[in-house]
This record gives sequence, C-alpha cells and structure tokens, in this order.
Amino acid sequence: MPRIELKEAIGNSYDFIVVGGGTAGLVLAARLAEEKDISVLVLEAGEDKLDDPLITKIGHFGQTFGQEEYDWCAVTTPQVNAYNTVFPWPRGRTLGGSSAVNFFAWTKPSREDIDAWEQLGNKGWNWDTFNKYMQRAITFTPPKLSDEEHAQLAMVKALSSSENGALAQLHPPGPIQVSYPPLRTDLDIKVQQAFQEMGIEFATAPLDGQPNGIVLGPATVDPNSVQRSFAGNAYWKPNSGRSNLYLLTGATVHRIVSTEVDGELLISGVEFSHKDSGGDVFTAKASKEVILCAGCVHSLLGYLSLIPLYTELEPS
Repeated sequence: MPRIELKEAIGNSYDFIVVGGGTAGLVLAARLAEEKDISVLVLEAGEDKLDDPLITKIGHFGQTFGQEEYDWCAVTTPQVNAYNTVFPWPRGRTLGGSSAVNFFAWTKPSREDIDAWEQLGNKGWNWDTFNKYMQRAITFTPPKLSDEEHAQLAMVKALSSSENGALAQLHPPGPIQVSYPPLRTDLDIKVQQAFQEMGIEFATAPLDGQPNGIVLGPATVDPNSVQRSFAGNAYWKPNSGRSNLYLLTGATVHRIVSTEVDGELLISGVEFSHKDSGGDVFTAKASKEVILCAGCVHSLLGYLSLIPLYTELEPS
C-alpha cells in the first residue's frame, strides 16, 4: 500500500510500528513486510522527496544541509576544546533519512572493530554476520577502467575482488547500487601517489575488513542512471505496493507509549504529531513491537526518555 493518511494511522492497530523511515527503518520495514500476515506502519517526520534533484543528482550533494525540509539541522553543544565552537550535525529529515543527503561514500569498518562487539558479550555480533548482511544489501558494479588506469589504480582490483568474492555469491543482488563515477580526473591518482611517497600503502582489503591505507572508495550511485541509490528508492519504492506495508510522512514521534503490566513494562504504541494536525498529538497502536529507528541522534533521545520508566519499575 502506498502512503496513508493520518486517520488511517490512528484508526487501526499494526503489528509493528517503525519509528523513522530512514536507512535502518526502511530496511527493517521491507524485511518484515515480506511476511504477508504481518502489518507494518512506518512513521517518518520528513516528506517523500524520492525524485527531488537535490537528492538524486550526484552533483548536488551538500546542498540540502541546513534546509529544514531535508535536514534536522542538529548542532553540537559548544565544544570547550574548540574555542566553544558549535558545529552543525546534518541528519536527513526526509524519506530515506541520512542516506538521502549524505556524500555517497560506501565504506566498511575494520574486522577487529566489529568482532569486538561479540567479545564484549554480544553473541553473533561479529564481522562474518555483519558482512553477510552488508553484502545482501548491495549490488556492486566494478569500475570500467582502461589497462593503464588499472595499473595506476591497482587497489580498485582489491575492491572489486572484495565485493564480488564468494561471500557476495551467497545472496542475489541487493537493492542498493554501489559503483564508481563514470568520469574521473587524474587528481585521484596524484593524491594516491603523494600518500605512497609518504610511506602509506594501499589498503589490502578495504571492503573486506582491512580498510587501513589508501582507499578509492565506491559510491552509492546507480551506474545506469548515475543517480543516488539510497534507502528511499531502494527499499521503500519497490515495496510500496505491498498491502501490509504502510507509510505516514510528516509524522513526528514524541514518545513511546508504555504501561506497567504485572511489574513488566509493556510498549503498546507511540504518540506523534502530524504536519497537518495543528499541534494535536495522536496515538498509533502496535500489537507486537515498536522499533526505534530514528537515527543516531533522535533514537538516543527516545531511549533516554524511557529510562525514568524503567527506574520506576525497579524494586525498592
């Protein structure tokens, strides 16, 4: 089902409510909606701008920053060690979230960083699991380079091998398109040569857990249309016809609704306002779960709002 109206969001109960139609939210919603007997409601504060050239055209990157119709316009607190400077922290406020406004870079962390999660006690949170699902998300198109360019950009071979290796063959091509720009200048080569003269070598497996070194990273750009590939057009658009997947844009969630049942905290829905509601607050009901995917800034604020509730439930 395509986007719904406010009355439909508050007039029905859904199995799952996903707070935030950004990178994580749309991926989870699309995956959940693969089960036809499960209903999923996505609440997104921003608007659907899937075809907006400021988002889709790769040459317009950065132009959405500081514009409230695209950006939450978050800023840091004054930084004491930076002469009390306040820094902007752009976060996407549109369908697709920050994947709609970022600088296209497709990178991965080091294997050691991810394996550390499991070593801290989180079973299954390791590089192999992480990378399996990262591979499932993308379709990687190697760059089309001449023999001379391949010789000069030897590390591109490592990137191509990394993304087209055996692990990538475990899943069909994913929805996010990852590729290289069709045109490039010799600036990349000169910068790499400068780094090499400083003693910095190419990263041996930049997309396979060993990113230290010189990397010419790929971008989330569709090689055919040469436009941005992001959560909005990769996960929402092809799944928007599902009869069990619902989206309400212009919906800003204020808090998670919870009640105490037999000493346990039960999450039953969310309170939110809508762009057309004149400040009124409404409740959307979830029969199974509320999934908080409001980005690294707003998800944290939502989590902190629950802490007093947990405190009240602790035995004295």
